[in-house]
Amino acid sequence: MILKAKVENGKLALEEPLSLPDGTEVTIDLNPTPKEKNTLGQRLSKFSGRFDDLPPDFSEKLDEYLYGRPDE
Repeated sequence: MILKAKVENGKLALEEPLSLPDGTEVTIDLNPTPKEKNTLGQRLSKFSGRFDDLPPDFSEKLDEYLYGRPDE
């Protein structure tokens, strides 16, 4: 049997009623539901606009900008 529950004030709150007699012992094996992962585009969008001030030839002259010397 698989039941869904949420933690509320340190206790499990079942999403649907359970028809077991009072006093029934149960074992709980916690497997938290993974959160939805953002798409790559959503993760990269937080960087949008952060690099607007880079020189237009930045990708071509990366080493020169990083290390201060022209490409060899």
